[in-house]
Amino acid sequence: MMKTRFALACAAAATLSPLAQADWQVGPGSQVQFVSIKNNMIGEVSHFETLAGTVTDAGEVEVRVALDSVETNIGIRNERMKTMLFEVGLYPEAVITAQLDAEAIAAMSDGGVTNVALQIDLHGQTVTKDAELNVAVTDQG
Repeated sequence: MMKTRFALACAAAATLSPLAQADWQVGPGSQVQFVSIKNNMIGEVSHFETLAGTVTDAGEVEVRVALDSVETNIGIRNERMKTMLFEVGLYPEAVITAQLDAEAIAAMSDGGVTNVALQIDLHGQTVTKDAELNVAVTDQG
């Protein structure tokens, strides 16, 4: 069986779109990606096509990933991941949460990179992983 390592591409949090004048939502085109390693040599990047998330003004992040939207670009692998790896009948989604330092991010007027601890609830287990968050400044601030 293939070993799977999650390498979260925090594009989801990096491409946040403002909602009204309050909380933010994960923007279109955001992704959560992971890398599968097989035969201890070959890495293959895959992603999930369906996710939704918010960031509050206080910096609380929640991203929900529909595990049945896994996309590996190989149909049979998609099905095997859904049924054998993720067991989507029992665990339909993964939930990623974090607490951002809203003031520090707001101070990045030119954008930048910051580290954030992610809590990942996947397959009935919760783990904490450090990730880099790319902050991009847009014309919306």
